[in-house]
Amino acid sequence: MVLRNGNDLDAIDDISEDEGGGHQRRRSNSPDGNGLQHAMRIERNQQELEDMIRNFVDGFTFYWNLFVDMMNDLIRRYRVREIAIETYEALRNHPLLALSIAAAICCLSLPFVIFVFFTLCTAIMTFTGFVLIEGTLITMASMLLVGVLIGLGCLFGTFGMAVLVGYLGVSKVYGWIGQRR
Repeated sequence: MVLRNGNDLDAIDDISEDEGGGHQRRRSNSPDGNGLQHAMRIERNQQELEDMIRNFVDGFTFYWNLFVDMMNDLIRRYRVREIAIETYEALRNHPLLALSIAAAICCLSLPFVIFVFFTLCTAIMTFTGFVLIEGTLITMASMLLVGVLIGLGCLFGTFGMAVLVGYLGVSKVYGWIGQRR
């Protein structure tokens, strides 16, 4: 908040253009009080702006605290902390499982990381004006994204089929062994 004395309000400078295009500076100590009214209007606008910002910050703080309380309630209600601790302990006791999960997460997030990288590169190229490189980059990124997604789909499909064939084979062998007894 800007505090001003009455003497400061009386001595406000105005700048106006004269006919030759030059600038003249004049004091607004006129008896009609236009300078004082202008200064009071500025003061009122500043006060309104400060009140608006204060209300915005108060509202944002209220809703932020409400959101934090809601998240804490959900975490407490669904025992997220206990589940996370149990999962961490289980993964510490089974490092091969942890490695497999980490590899799966990396494989699944790789296309999106590559796409975000190319998107950032495209934005940089756009801001620097390389339009032809941008088109080539978008084409390469799209082709790479589709290729990685198709490759991962084929990999998971092949792995799923191998597991299915293995399961059916083992169950068939188990059935034959059960019939001979």
